[in-house]
Amino acid sequence: MDAASIIRSAPRVIELGGNAAAPVELDEELVSVRGELPDKTVATFEDGEISVAPVSSAPDPSGERRIGPVYRQPGGGLAVPTGRVLVRFAPDDSPQAHSEELGEAGFKVEEVLGYAPHAAWVRPHDEQPVAALSELAKLRSLPGVEHVEPQVLTEMTRRAT
Repeated sequence: MDAASIIRSAPRVIELGGNAAAPVELDEELVSVRGELPDKTVATFEDGEISVAPVSSAPDPSGERRIGPVYRQPGGGLAVPTGRVLVRFAPDDSPQAHSEELGEAGFKVEEVLGYAPHAAWVRPHDEQPVAALSELAKLRSLPGVEHVEPQVLTEMTRRAT
């Protein structure tokens, strides 16, 4: 799938923190790239591991290279989904007990949180950020799931005064 196809398949709006009052909107001109620095980088995240570039200059996704959508916050700052999703179960439940259901939904447990053993970071089997975003509703519908939130890296934005 090329960068333009990835953008077309991304949700138009996602909520930050699972909060309907904090939506971010898809920027159809930009993509995020993990695994290779594009020629025309606009911004970087995670110490340069993830870069943002125009769709037209994005490399083809292959191997370790992952291409994902970029969103705009209400103040204009960038919001870049990483492909990881935080899934929280009831306090007396565990992500490991739901690994089969998570697998059937297209996800694998990447990391159970030591400070919250009822929550885990999960990632889609194909590792692509757009796959994680496209299946949030499926994760929310799994038995025992109390909260689902995509990991999104954001730029600081300034409020108009």
